[in-house]
Amino acid sequence: MNKIPDISHFLIFREPKLTPHQKAEREALKYLLLRLDKIMKLSDVEFGKNPPDFIFHHQDRKIGVELTDLNPKEFNEHGQLKRAEYKAFEADLAQTYSATESFSWDVVSPRESIGAFKKQLATKREKARPWASDFSECWLLIHATAGNPFAIILNPQLKYVTPAAETALAAHVAKMTHAIHSLCQDIEPFSHVILFRRSDHFADCLAFSPANSNPYIFPVPKDEILNHGAKVPDAILDLKASPRTVINKTTYNF
Repeated sequence: MNKIPDISHFLIFREPKLTPHQKAEREALKYLLLRLDKIMKLSDVEFGKNPPDFIFHHQDRKIGVELTDLNPKEFNEHGQLKRAEYKAFEADLAQTYSATESFSWDVVSPRESIGAFKKQLATKREKARPWASDFSECWLLIHATAGNPFAIILNPQLKYVTPAAETALAAHVAKMTHAIHSLCQDIEPFSHVILFRRSDHFADCLAFSPANSNPYIFPVPKDEILNHGAKVPDAILDLKASPRTVINKTTYNF
């Protein structure tokens, strides 16, 4: 069994007064920090001045870090109401008594999810330009909650797998992974985009960087998956599904 690292000394866990938004971001980040501890030893993590959301301290370097939740699809003028519904769902979690709660995002296609990723990436890049030069590096962390269409590429498992389902899942994962990899070849001023989701005590994660730059030896997409994704027909991107965000309430401090 993997021993859980002690990261309680980081400044973000010793802040006496936090806004609800900061608490939620810290909770999401915690599991990724536990994973990163096995890859690179951070000396400290503190809240930034927003922007950036956080500052990671590594050796003599300061890394500016932005954190965002990954939208399951691109929300336009009226679709943004769905995002508002989700915020209300999150706010009501403390008033319910079941161990888990779920939220339906209606029908979504992989093409819509990739469009949402592309839009969020462009928005975050533009917002990061004014402060990026203040740091040794800038990272973008993208949180794919359970049930998000992109969560499957971080932990591609089915409960009951038939040969046909396994083949279809492999094609889907490869296409989605290849799409993100392609978009992340131009992410300046960020040096890395890290997609992650909670899994048990740690986070599943994949790093995407231009020209496969990987000085920290992050988990990255395998070449065979990227090559497979390049060959999968684009028609797979139009298949519809109904993703649900599932929240385990034991991970929330109410």
